[in-house]
Amino acid sequence: MADYYHTFHIPVMGIGHSINTSISDEIKTLWEFKNNLEAGLDLCQEIAKKEPYKGENLDSLHRCVKQQRSRLQSMISRLTN
Repeated sequence: MADYYHTFHIPVMGIGHSINTSISDEIKTLWEFKNNLEAGLDLCQEIAKKEPYKGENLDSLHRCVKQQRSRLQSMISRLTN
């Protein structure tokens, strides 16, 4: 696998930290997945703010997004520590 030099900007407790590291293609793909997942979670939050259709439960989206963000942050913490 080809390695290359890359700088990540990772928010930790509200403060941005830059990490310089040589990463593999697999790690690059993982970070792209993380960014895509966060964008999807943001979209779900926006949908949850809309007026629901009759019988639609948009409140559950808030709880689901909160849970999935927490799981993602836990995984990222394990990778960056």
